[in-house]
Amino acid sequence: MAEQFVYRPDMPDFGVYMMWPEPGDGWYHPDDAVTVAELIPSDRILLRSHYDGTFYHLRYGSKLIRVRPTMWKNLPAIDLEIDQCVEILSRHGKNEPGIGFITDILFDAHQCTIDYYVRRGAMKSPVPFSRKDLRPLEIKCKLRTGFYSHVPPKCDRASISDWLDVGTLTD
Repeated sequence: MAEQFVYRPDMPDFGVYMMWPEPGDGWYHPDDAVTVAELIPSDRILLRSHYDGTFYHLRYGSKLIRVRPTMWKNLPAIDLEIDQCVEILSRHGKNEPGIGFITDILFDAHQCTIDYYVRRGAMKSPVPFSRKDLRPLEIKCKLRTGFYSHVPPKCDRASISDWLDVGTLTD
């Protein structure tokens, strides 16, 4: 019997399905068929948040899908999210400065860049912005849990009291 090795990437991570990954529909959860058809294939960058033993859970803004392990294009980490409030920087007059909300995060395969589309009021930007053009108004800090468990030190009170010099207690 051959051994089976399973590779699970460090998560969360980001990627894109530029084409349909497998023939048929057995690679995604049947309850997510409508959302999968909307998001895949496309140049939208998805966040792969965790693996439940059968399906990876992917998110694009408020849309969630579950897929079995399949091939996708892995991308570098992104620190901005859909619906996040950002400041559009002027960059010496290149952009019209302002405040907006990210509506789309897309991968440009021809230039290998990540493009951000921003909505100001009711208007969506017709041209994409790069990460250099945007500054988050709220920085989200995430603390990692440790990989190692540290055993608290044990105290042997009998041996410590022999070492402790309290001096003269009476005057």
